[in-house]
Amino acid sequence: MNTALKIILVDENTGRSAMLRRALQDKGHEVICRMENSSNLQDSNEMTHADVVIVNADIPDNEVFANLTDVNKTKPKPIVMFTEESNSEMASSAIKSGVNAYIVDGLEENRY
Repeated sequence: MNTALKIILVDENTGRSAMLRRALQDKGHEVICRMENSSNLQDSNEMTHADVVIVNADIPDNEVFANLTDVNKTKPKPIVMFTEESNSEMASSAIKSGVNAYIVDGLEENRY
């Protein structure tokens, strides 16, 4: 049984996304698309056969949440979001836009 996931990774931090890509590949998964921001996320989601979207946004803004909402309207899939900071409004926006896992305090290497 093949449990490898095909992943779209959205992260403006090149070093951090490279580290995450390596960690995911070490676990047998494949980052099939890496994006610096979410502006073309819906197009990438429609063109690829990704299983999951991982968004690492230090402080997500309304544009990120709007783009995630579009993904869930057209070709839904699990979305995991990592953020450095959060408040109740951001958490509510994440839930409304279809984020399945919302992890605050960023992405740390010991979490993989």
